[in-house]
Amino acid sequence: MSYLWIIITLIILIRFWTWILNQVFSHIQNVKKWQLFLWWALLVLSLFLYEWAFSFFWIDKSLYYIRENFSFWSASLFIFYGVLILLWIMLVFHNWKNKNILLQCGIMIFSLLLLALGWEFWWLSAIVCYYLLAVFTEESFKFSVSNNKVESLEKKEVSTLLLLSLLMGLSFSISENLLAFITQLFQGWELSVSMLFWRWLIASLIHCVATWTIALVLMKMKKWGLLLRYFVALLLGFSIHIVYNLSLVYNSPLIVVCLAVFAFIALTYLVFHIDELYMK
Repeated sequence: MSYLWIIITLIILIRFWTWILNQVFSHIQNVKKWQLFLWWALLVLSLFLYEWAFSFFWIDKSLYYIRENFSFWSASLFIFYGVLILLWIMLVFHNWKNKNILLQCGIMIFSLLLLALGWEFWWLSAIVCYYLLAVFTEESFKFSVSNNKVESLEKKEVSTLLLLSLLMGLSFSISENLLAFITQLFQGWELSVSMLFWRWLIASLIHCVATWTIALVLMKMKKWGLLLRYFVALLLGFSIHIVYNLSLVYNSPLIVVCLAVFAFIALTYLVFHIDELYMK
């Protein structure tokens, strides 16, 4: 009976998020919305494939997988994989000559290298360094697709980046949660209705708000130089996501609840600034 309730809950949650996508963005063609969903399904799968590759190629995870052994070599291998994904995104959108995209990729790669040095030079624990690197890579993937898509458009509004970041964040969250559910189911993990609600509501909102924050800073702070805007935007979005993850790791429910309240408020504020929602 418990599995029946889990299945019912999962169907309701998936229906809830797809309803939001269809209702709030009803004027956007369904083909385009599902193309975005497919993009994020591929990106989520690429992150899962990185871990699965160790088993597939019989590589010792205890030596080269950053979650089990955070070292210079394991971090370098993960960063190299992340850079390949970023370059692939840029090539797909034909933005290899776009100065804004090249600057964005350069900042992301530089930031990843700084985070990788945290374990050796900043005296941080291995688990903290793992989440720092993993979260920044995830946010880099999410934002990179949104930004590349905007730069490839001939016609765009001021808030187009914010709109695409919103759609990408929701799609990424749906893909990630669905794949995590399937993985946990096959690995025999204990599942519960409360866990599903937590992942599909609170975690999804944090994902969205983190990526939206990056887009919002770039959209609003026009007087700042592009380099400074990229650094501040990525730092803010990354900070929201990493605080949430580390709060779960170190069992700090008060911080999680505060972030959840903040996410709901930010949701209203951010949607209000998307011009495309009010245009015919």
